[in-house]
Amino acid sequence: MRGACQPRLTAGYTGATGRIQFSAALTGLVGESLDVPPERVYIEFASPARHLFGFKGGTF
Repeated sequence: MRGACQPRLTAGYTGATGRIQFSAALTGLVGESLDVPPERVYIEFASPARHLFGFKGGTF
């Protein structure tokens, strides 16, 4: 059985076109680098509040 991986990353993109381009690029990168088929890649686009980000032992 394959394990689940839920990496988090921050990227600058704007609008629906930016999200589509980012999704295609990230899906391709994950597929090529980790041999994960596109139908197994799920991406959540969210805009969480600053206090929910940890950085250097604190939050923003």
